[in-house]
Formats: sequence, C-alpha cells, structure tokens
Amino acid sequence: MKKRGLKAGLFFIIFLCVFGAATMGVVAQEQKMPDEYKDYLDALPDSVVDELPDGARSEDTQKVSDAVSEMSGVEFLLSALFTSLGKGVSEILPHVALLVGVILVSAIGALLATHMSPSTSGVIELCSKLSVFLVIGKVSISVLEDFRSFFSSLGGVIAAFIPLSATLYTMGGNIGSAAKSGSGLLLVLGIVEFISGVVVIPLFCFCLIMSMVGSMTATVGVGGMGASVKKIFLGALGVISMILSMSLSTQTLIASKADNLAMKGARMFLGGIPVTGGAVSSGIGTLASSVELIRGVVGIGGIIVVMLMLLPIIIELLLIRLVYMLLSNFAGALGMSGEQRMLSEISELYGILEGVSIMCSAIFVIAMAVLCKSSAAIG
Repeated sequence: MKKRGLKAGLFFIIFLCVFGAATMGVVAQEQKMPDEYKDYLDALPDSVVDELPDGARSEDTQKVSDAVSEMSGVEFLLSALFTSLGKGVSEILPHVALLVGVILVSAIGALLATHMSPSTSGVIELCSKLSVFLVIGKVSISVLEDFRSFFSSLGGVIAAFIPLSATLYTMGGNIGSAAKSGSGLLLVLGIVEFISGVVVIPLFCFCLIMSMVGSMTATVGVGGMGASVKKIFLGALGVISMILSMSLSTQTLIASKADNLAMKGARMFLGGIPVTGGAVSSGIGTLASSVELIRGVVGIGGIIVVMLMLLPIIIELLLIRLVYMLLSNFAGALGMSGEQRMLSEISELYGILEGVSIMCSAIFVIAMAVLCKSSAAIG
C-alpha cells in the first residue's frame, strides 16, 4: 500500500511539473495572436483593411495592441468620419443633380400644361410624375445595393469572429462562455441574414410603392398604409434588439462566472502544493493576463472595425434623407403638392434602413464588449 501511495505521489508530482512546463510554453506562445485572427482580418472588407494601421495585421500581440490604441485615438476616428462623409457626398451629388433637374422639368411642364387642353395637361402631368418615379427608383436601387453590400460584409465578419471568440474564451478556460457566445453569435448571424435578405428590402419597396401610388391621386388613400407598416416593423425591431442584446450579454457573463468559480477551486488546490504548485499557479496567472490582453485588443479593435463598416452606409442614408427633405420643400415651393408629399414620405422611409443597420451592428458590438469584460477563468 505504501509503495502504491509513493508511486501515486511521484506520478502526481511529475504531472504537475509537466503541466507547469506546458503552461509556461503556452504563456510564451500567447505573445502571438491566434491563427483565427488572420481569418478574421481576411473577412474584413478591403475598404476597412486599407484604413487599418500596419500593426493591426501583425501576429505580434504588442504591435496589434499599439495599432488598436492608435485606432481608438481622436485623430484616427475623426479621419474615418471625414473620409466617410467625403465618400457619401461624392456618391449623393449625382443623384441630387438628377432629382433637381427632373423636378424643375416637371414644374415647367406643369406650368405649360395650364395653357393646354385638359387631356394634354393630364398627359404632361402623368409623364412628369413618371419621370420623378423613375429617378427615385434609380436612386433607391443604388442605395439598396450599398445596403446589401454592407450586410453581406457584416455577416462575413460575424461568421469569422465566431471561431475567434470561441478560441479566446477557451484559451482563458471559459469553456461555458465559448459555447454560449458561439451559439449566441450564430443566432445573431441568422437573424442578420434573414432581416437584411428577406424582410427589409421587400418591405422598403412596398412602402416606396405605396408612397408613389399615394402621390398619383388624392382619391386613393394608401400613403398611411406604408407609414403604419414602417412603425410596426421598427417597433418589432426594437423588441428583437432588446431580447437579443440581453440574452447575449447575460448568458455569456453568467457562464463566465461559473467558469471562474470552477477554475478558482483548481488554482487554490495548486497553490497549496509547495514549489511545483506555486510555479504552476504563477504561470497560470501570467497566462490569464496575456489572454485578457488579447481579448481586450480584439474586442476594442472589433468595435472600431464595426464602426468603420457602419459609418459609410449610415452617412449615405442620412445624406439621402436630408436631400429628400430639402427637395420636398423645393417641390412645395414650385406648387407640386403630390411630389412634395411623396418626397417627404420617402425621406422618412430611409429610417427603416438606418434602424436595421444600427440594430444589427449594435448587437455585434455588445458581443465584443462582453468579450472584453469577461475575465479569464484561469486568472
């Protein structure tokens, strides 16, 4: 019995020594970013990658940390804002010129129609409104293409971030958090793809058609139908956003606390063993600090990346809304009441695209913030 106990004791000591050496090796390896980080960078849009500092694409943790620190500075953020604003203005200006030209031609045609027969006047009015509809449809198609491109990029980034976040949680001993975070982000990815690909664009087109039909004649009251659908959709969107955000944050944090409790018991046991246990405990503490640094770097950098992706589409939508509001007043000054009402409704209609873009991005940002906040269970 004594020999068996001695063998078991020696085996346990050897195990601790090997575990300590392995832990120290992992600590040394943690000076580099995980392999999934490169896959995450590859999923970013080229326009975002071009704006990142050179250190952000490095494998060295310290270089990436310095790059993220630079990205979080006021100078970098203001530069990104003005760059997005400049791109948005350059994209909107051709549409503005075309819309103003069509409205002016329609106003001149309406003025000339007052000196013609009622049948000719009706034909001219119909042609002028159709020309306005065609231009508005052309602008809407361009904006919807940018909207679809944004969500395609966002979905790719979320899909690449799922294995990266799972790796970072697992490195710190947060096994439960890795599972909760992965399942939560998969749910977010599915909802983002469903809303952006199946719901929003048909809904936008429906409301746009209702606004156009309502401006054609005052006898068909369908303008309020589009507004009602918009309000219902945005209300449901707010509820979905609240539920997803609460679930994603609370479940991950609760799982993180459970992992911390389990790991603290193991570390207390190791700390009570002389020499070997203390060395292993110290190595685990160093590993935890390294993991938390990488988590913070990836989380904060990811939040800035989402902002860089979101800024162009949000600025474009805000500018197009402003343009439609101004054109609505312009059409009213020219006596074009139907066009004025339609342009005013369409300016509000773009709020649907804004709300969906911000909601889906905000949920992803919450997941990254939870990643930064969750401490390593092995710490």
